[in-house]
Amino acid sequence: TILPMHAPIISSLNQGVVSFLLDNNEKLDNIEVSDKENIPLSLNNGRGEVDIKGGFIEMNEDKVTVCIL
Repeated sequence: TILPMHAPIISSLNQGVVSFLLDNNEKLDNIEVSDKENIPLSLNNGRGEVDIKGGFIEMNEDKVTVCIL
């Protein structure tokens, strides 16, 4: 779990599901997906999930960046 004001981190991700919750004012348009056709992204009431094979996650200055396979 990554909460607001989390300490900066970089970590690897194993195969599984990445779950996320959008803020009330945030829209899915604010999430950059470079390969929308091949990444199964689902969203329901601000909660989203994406199946991944692996990747990396970075948290810095209250911004999360995820690079997934």
